[in-house]
Amino acid sequence: MDEFARLQIHPDTVLIVENKEPALAWSDTTGLAVIHSLGNHLDVLHCLPWIPHNRCWYWGDLDRHGFTLISRARTMIPKLASLLMAPGDVETYRPLGVEEDLDRYDQPDSTLTLAEAKALAALQLTDGKYLRTEQERIPISDAEHALEQARNLGQPNTMRSCAD
Repeated sequence: MDEFARLQIHPDTVLIVENKEPALAWSDTTGLAVIHSLGNHLDVLHCLPWIPHNRCWYWGDLDRHGFTLISRARTMIPKLASLLMAPGDVETYRPLGVEEDLDRYDQPDSTLTLAEAKALAALQLTDGKYLRTEQERIPISDAEHALEQARNLGQPNTMRSCAD
């Protein structure tokens, strides 16, 4: 972790992705650093001095675990914004989803935005089960376009958290 923290980089934007494959597929983008595959080891984010905390996005799976992870990451980076994790995204990518098969589920922290909380609620299926759309199923071009738009808008996280 020390080596990661000592990197001599100065990105203007950081994208944290839940899984390795989308990170590797991401096109080279000037000023962007992509961090992937942290899982529950999100505390490393607190130790990276080069992260621009006001220009950070998280893109995870559209499933209950993905929302738990972004909520935990936001405890390290309070201004962290989500990418493709809103209610409209759940609906857009619903055809790519499957029924979730989790043995264990940890509730998210109270840091979800209102839109993220609504997206999480939209994952519930009529039979009490939940939808899971892995980010690898979402076209990388959609995610790249969404981040490009978000970067052009400036400050990423303008939504209130459920804790507010």
